[in-house]
Amino acid sequence: DLTCNLKQVRHRLALAAAWAAAAPALTVAQMPTARVGDVTNLQGQGRNVLIGYGLVSGLSGTGDGSRFIPTMKAVAEMMGRFGVEVHSVDDIEASKNTAVVMVEAIVPPHGGREGELLDVHVSALAAKSLVGGRLLSTPLIDHDRDVEGLFAFASGPITADAVTSTTGFIRDGGRLERDIFINVVATGEQL
Repeated sequence: DLTCNLKQVRHRLALAAAWAAAAPALTVAQMPTARVGDVTNLQGQGRNVLIGYGLVSGLSGTGDGSRFIPTMKAVAEMMGRFGVEVHSVDDIEASKNTAVVMVEAIVPPHGGREGELLDVHVSALAAKSLVGGRLLSTPLIDHDRDVEGLFAFASGPITADAVTSTTGFIRDGGRLERDIFINVVATGEQL
């Protein structure tokens, strides 16, 4: 009985030795590595979305025009901020080179520092095309209504989407105006 077990042990050792001889020797530098942050997520960590409502100018007749009153009101308000009185939206209804857009920027899951640049996505509400347009300076806020404050500004020339020209993006078109940190340290009162 002991000889049988000894034969099995020798057989297994021989197999292990053969496998070890056939396997290439890996140095520590060749071994695959991963950082903890690459393979884990913290609870609550995810996409932080900033949103805004802005104006695009420079469109070649593909803007909203008089058919979309919110655009006319936004243009009138912007002009009023610079001292140009617009008594009625009828005064600017012929303008077809502007459009109102929804603006979105995504803050990385780890957060961001003041001054960091973000890519910005733009979607027209009523315009036929955003080709050739430029987003005017647009404040961005958190998508969660319970989170108050201005987080970033977005502006710049829009690169229209090749499939649907009513959406586009601005590479590095958003600038964080304050730090956004993900709180990962619990204090004594939070435990």
